[in-house]
Amino acid sequence: MMTYALPESYNRSKSRIDKFLSLCGSHSLAYHSLQPELSHFQTKTGYLAYIDFQNETIVLGDPISGAENAKELVLQFLQFRPQCSFIQVSRKTCELLAELDFTINHFGVESQIDLPFNITGKQKKEVRLLVNAAIRNNISVREILKREELFYLTSYKTQNKNNRFRFGLHADEFSFLARPINDTDEKDVRIFGGFQNNRLVNYSLFDPMYYQDKIIGYAEVISRQIDHSPKGGRAYTLIQAMHKFTDEKIQFVNIGLLPFYKQVIDVNDFKGKSNSLIDMIFSGLYNSSPLVSNFSGLSFHKSRYRGNLLPRYFATNSKRPYKALLSIFKLTTGKWLPRIHF
Repeated sequence: MMTYALPESYNRSKSRIDKFLSLCGSHSLAYHSLQPELSHFQTKTGYLAYIDFQNETIVLGDPISGAENAKELVLQFLQFRPQCSFIQVSRKTCELLAELDFTINHFGVESQIDLPFNITGKQKKEVRLLVNAAIRNNISVREILKREELFYLTSYKTQNKNNRFRFGLHADEFSFLARPINDTDEKDVRIFGGFQNNRLVNYSLFDPMYYQDKIIGYAEVISRQIDHSPKGGRAYTLIQAMHKFTDEKIQFVNIGLLPFYKQVIDVNDFKGKSNSLIDMIFSGLYNSSPLVSNFSGLSFHKSRYRGNLLPRYFATNSKRPYKALLSIFKLTTGKWLPRIHF
């Protein structure tokens, strides 16, 4: 078999990306920027992860840079791609984009849980019920250290044909906003599994979130279970993982996006212009649950942990903002339009 050495310039480029990620990759999508189909716009102070698709340029998440360098990085990128869209970005990023005449629309919130976490109090009653159900169902949780072990535990050899994982490792994977699972081990990525009678019934994958060369948090980016999974397994696995992270002095766990969720109203919101039709589309998608997708159910599940809700936005100066949104949906799900469930 012939092999080809990567050019030295590629290795230098990847080395810089790894360096900036380790220094400044503190938002939940930072590790997503390593997806192989993404491009990276780099300067001496950081980078942006983006993709060109169907004549639209989509930037994924906040700049991977220090806060003091973010504006200059964005300005340089706009010289390279004058028309583009930013998806799932923070208020700080939107403030500088609003100054550059981007339209800004609320895209949802992320739930971020400070550690240590406990399940006491009236507001966490639903979580306690799930934990108690998992204990009654004899669920135990442990860390899965190798991807090879996860492949074996989720294979057809170990799973009943009528009770397999809903999203197998080799099934069609989501990407972009929801990164796919890789075939090989990934640096600092953690996997925890829920087991019943020594059989894997659910697992969660956590991406690291970095600051100044240290892991300060984890983002739960993949959570899967078998069909007819025992009640409470995924919640119990998350909580046991958070206990482990607490022992390691980790500060928080981000459990991901609540799409189109608007319960949090920022009274000090910046005065950027918005697209009222996009607001109507987002609201319609949320209220269409479960006809299109169960966004409200997902929001209920994640909100019951009572984490800090962090607003996230869609910002664009594209002449075709609706096409940009369709492109994001296609990149993430592999489909141009949502499937209707009757």
